[in-house]
Amino acid sequence: MAWRAGMESLSPSTINVRLSAVRKLVGEARRAGMIDQEEAASLTDIPNLRQRGTRLGNWLTREQAKELLAVPDRSTLKGKRDYVILALLVGCALRRNELAELEVEIVQQREGRWVLADLEGKGRRIRTVAIGLEEREDQR
Repeated sequence: MAWRAGMESLSPSTINVRLSAVRKLVGEARRAGMIDQEEAASLTDIPNLRQRGTRLGNWLTREQAKELLAVPDRSTLKGKRDYVILALLVGCALRRNELAELEVEIVQQREGRWVLADLEGKGRRIRTVAIGLEEREDQR
């Protein structure tokens, strides 16, 4: 397919996303009766590219996360705020923008667990994130 050949400079992930969009379009065209089943099958029979290698990134170890969360002075209001911000970033893997746009109504209890419900993230994707609440010894 000439269209796919023109994407050689793109990463495998980007190519796979675009192929997925084409497959969706072909499926819609088939359901609308614009193309027949056989033609749709031939158009969607293009395999995804294999993604090789490992993801790059720097993740905090459990000890580093504990050290980071120990920095704010939780005896002050600002320290409590900073602790909650850091805990949400680290514990829920929130992006900065997700945290900045967080509203109280998003914090909900579902099926006995506290979650950030219907959080709009990168690419306008909607996700629900569990909030890991660990009982600390000083709270018992």
